[in-house]
Amino acid sequence: MLTFPLVGETSVTYKATTAAANKLYNFTGTLTYSIDREVVNVGGVTSIRVGPAPQRPPTSRGGGGGGPTTPANRAPAFDEGSSATRSVAENSAPGTAIGSRVTATDRDGDTLTYSLSGTDASLFNIDSSNGQISVARGTALDFEAKNSYAVDVRVTDPDGSSDTIDIIIRLTNVDEAGEVTLSTQQPRVGTELTAALTDPDGSVSNTGWTWEHSADNTTWTAIAGARSNTYRPVEADAGRYLRASATYTDAQGGNKRAEAMTTALVTAPAATPTPTETPTPSPTATPTPIPAATATSTPRPTATSTPRPTATSTPEPTATPTLGLTATVEPTAAPVATATPEAQPPTEDEGFPVWAWAALALVFVALVGIMVGIYLLQKRRL
Repeated sequence: MLTFPLVGETSVTYKATTAAANKLYNFTGTLTYSIDREVVNVGGVTSIRVGPAPQRPPTSRGGGGGGPTTPANRAPAFDEGSSATRSVAENSAPGTAIGSRVTATDRDGDTLTYSLSGTDASLFNIDSSNGQISVARGTALDFEAKNSYAVDVRVTDPDGSSDTIDIIIRLTNVDEAGEVTLSTQQPRVGTELTAALTDPDGSVSNTGWTWEHSADNTTWTAIAGARSNTYRPVEADAGRYLRASATYTDAQGGNKRAEAMTTALVTAPAATPTPTETPTPSPTATPTPIPAATATSTPRPTATSTPRPTATSTPEPTATPTLGLTATVEPTAAPVATATPEAQPPTEDEGFPVWAWAALALVFVALVGIMVGIYLLQKRRL
């Protein structure tokens, strides 16, 4: 491919082919540089004779006969052999070039095309014209998660001949900042606040904590005694911002620092209103229904004629010699007839059940009967 820049910032391109060999090309104008071809005339009209195109080594098309031959295509080959490595920093943005280009050489001078394949090919791109690998869109490179990737680069010439090289892409670790998070952004007096530290570089050690407060979010004052990752705001913190700071060591070294502050002022707890005494209403006396007195016929005791004792001649007691004792028989007083009071039904005011009165009356009658029976028994013995 020959390019001839002419005056006026224009250019004309001609391709040297076998058919065009030894042919004169005329240009109107003046060439701005010399070329390695024969220049016939440099002023006005310039004639250039294009030399013959490069010839490929002939190959035989048949056995032993001296028949016609065609040029043999030579496959491209990678300059670094069959394997190579490239490196890029973790967290690199999409489009970031990964190391130098992966190049190949074609001795026939053919235009080459590069493509990407392999295990991690979807995470990267390659410029098909020059072999430059770059980070693909949507790829997040994190050294702590994965620090190396494998891809294959293939180069192909117009005739389909190709070569392949294995590329290992290594990530370089970057010192990433740690982060402090607070359990709440709405601190309150008396409610504990907790700070947590994380670092993308891995585990942390030698952690130290300080707490500060500020009325204007600019000038900060250390809070005495607050030396852990928890803090319970006090009355003096009300109306101020709080900030928690951590110093620590991570995988990249010591003297690291991270901090976080509240976005809202510390608020005091709302005053609890004193409850107003509400008079307790006195219970309304509910009249207790008194059961209506049911007229119950109480059986009256039947007057029983008690047989009077018949006067019998009682033999005189015979004087019996005793040891100075005289037996004296006292006459037994005759029982006096006593009127049995009738059981009166209880009134409603007494509140005593009617059935109870009836029971008492029966008991009373029974007692009287017993007494009469005892009297008669004694009478007979006499």
